[in-house]
Amino acid sequence: MFDSYQKSTFLDRFLNYLFQYPITSQKRSIIFNLVDKVFFLSPEFHKKNLDFVIKTLMENDYPVNFIFNNINIKIKTLIGRSKYCLN
Repeated sequence: MFDSYQKSTFLDRFLNYLFQYPITSQKRSIIFNLVDKVFFLSPEFHKKNLDFVIKTLMENDYPVNFIFNNINIKIKTLIGRSKYCLN
């Protein structure tokens, strides 16, 4: 059973949405990587860790629509991969 762990020095900071970086690369990749981290941990911690990801992204000025659209894209990708892995 594995849960997410952050060091005591972790500041809940990622690339701020308002910084001048292209949306389709770095900002979307941050969301995808965080969702990967959540779903490769034990299932009983998914909700708690996903709530933490959403809260942290909102604190870094990510718009709610951008967060949820990209989380949905990543989850659909993970579900698609699992169908091929199970066969």
